[in-house]
Amino acid sequence: MGGTSPAKVRWDVRNGSYTFLDQEVGLDDVNAKGVVVGGDRVAHGGTSRILPGGGNVGAKAIADTGTIVGFRNADRVTPVRWTGC
Repeated sequence: MGGTSPAKVRWDVRNGSYTFLDQEVGLDDVNAKGVVVGGDRVAHGGTSRILPGGGNVGAKAIADTGTIVGFRNADRVTPVRWTGC
């Protein structure tokens, strides 16, 4: 028998449609344009890319303008802001 497995999706509440997200992206925040951020990734549509800074960063929030805020954890935790991603 088939089991269940979690899938990350972005729902469009206006029309009930959904898009599957890249399973590597975390799910910390989404803006009004449907851009999702989480972990070290930002997702547009069904694809995602790693934010500058690689595995030592964590995105926590995204504004409707596309500005992402989070942190870098190298020698110490410091705040980071990304634009144009």
